Amino acid sequence: MTERQTTQSVQPGDALNTTFVLLEKSLATTKTGNDYLTLKLADKDGTLDGKLWDDAAVIDAQLHVQTPVQVEGAVSIYREKKQVTIHRIVQLEWSDELFALLLPESQFSKEHLQSRFKMLLRSLEDPQISALASEIFALPGVAETYFMAPAAKMMHHAYLRGLAEHTLSIMEICDNLVEHYNAQFPGLINRDVLLLGALLHDIGKIIEYTYQAGIDLTRRGRLVGHLVLGTEILNRAIQNVPGFPQDTADQLRHLIASHHGEFEKGASVLPLTPEAVLLHHVDYLDSEMNSVGKLLEDAGDSEWSEFSRKFGRRLLNTKVPSSEATPEPVAGQPTETPEPEEEASKRPEKDEPEEPDDGEMMEAYDEELDGSGDEEGFVHEGELPEPEPEPEPEPEPEPEPEPEPEPEPEPEPEPEPEPEPEPEPEPEPEPEPEPEPEPEPEPKKPRMPTLF
Repeated sequence: MTERQTTQSVQPGDALNTTFVLLEKSLATTKTGNDYLTLKLADKDGTLDGKLWDDAAVIDAQLHVQTPVQVEGAVSIYREKKQVTIHRIVQLEWSDELFALLLPESQFSKEHLQSRFKMLLRSLEDPQISALASEIFALPGVAETYFMAPAAKMMHHAYLRGLAEHTLSIMEICDNLVEHYNAQFPGLINRDVLLLGALLHDIGKIIEYTYQAGIDLTRRGRLVGHLVLGTEILNRAIQNVPGFPQDTADQLRHLIASHHGEFEKGASVLPLTPEAVLLHHVDYLDSEMNSVGKLLEDAGDSEWSEFSRKFGRRLLNTKVPSSEATPEPVAGQPTETPEPEEEASKRPEKDEPEEPDDGEMMEAYDEELDGSGDEEGFVHEGELPEPEPEPEPEPEPEPEPEPEPEPEPEPEPEPEPEPEPEPEPEPEPEPEPEPEPEPEPEPKKPRMPTLF
């Protein structure tokens, strides 16, 4: 019997003829005006992108997402990623065989998950909280659905038994953190409330999602959402526990309503108790790491994952050795060593003229223009290579400005104001006695590189 082709087993150059679940489809048009169809196919091993070029608009109308399809085509590589060019695609009807064959599932069996849940629930010390946990699973349909439902459609734990796997992971992490934080702040966290809240936080997803014909949202799931649906389940169970404390019930409702952490992310209220704060962060951590793990699992032996819209980037597969050779230093050639902090702190004093601030740049720029506005006053790229003479040659013109105190016979122009008509031209001679305009042609070139 021929081995079934899967998203992971097919290789570039293979002729493909197998069944998948159609996760996504998108009809688009080429630059030349021809329609084509982009599809995302999946099985329990992963996903595979597909392109269909012939009769795309007609076939698009015949296909529905979250349904099984028979696909024939050729596998190739496009942008370092496997892709199938589809020659023929036919929609199929769900059957028990296809259901078991195509839908992804947790690596943990139902029996394994149930046994770990029982261990945690038996450790609850508050008799009323323990009784409430039993009543939750005694509600019609809860136990059967809880250990089969997915935790999401596309994001984290989006596979059969994903809800139970995700919830159990959160309960075990919370259990470890309770001891850690209560050691620092005695009595900070109520362990029983936190563990039961972790159990309940996503329980509404057993109603929010359907998995009988692919994973999808139900009508009630779209209209109401799992926060409200989970609270309804909790309320029904509380009715079966006489005398259950109202405050404890409200704290459990708060854990369900606030576990998304922010209003923008769907929380009904913000986390207001230590248990709610901790649950929110553990929930976020577990969902993120599951997404990371699945993304890198799909990468296989590739060094980098595919681009993830969830993370907005590709992730490095650290299990795969780097494909880049690390250059080794040549024998006898000194390697660069970090500069001591003391010397590095001194360097900016010498480097400062090379990177003047905006004010210094504008002052130097205005001086070079001399108010003439000629192009000669502008700095051209050809003049930039002369920054080296700047620090040392400047001391030579410096002695010339030293005589500035001598021409400081600026007090002499004070007697000159007697011929009052002359003070108006006098501002013009003032730049003349100043040595700056005369030596300006010489320092022009060394001074301007400081602009850049």
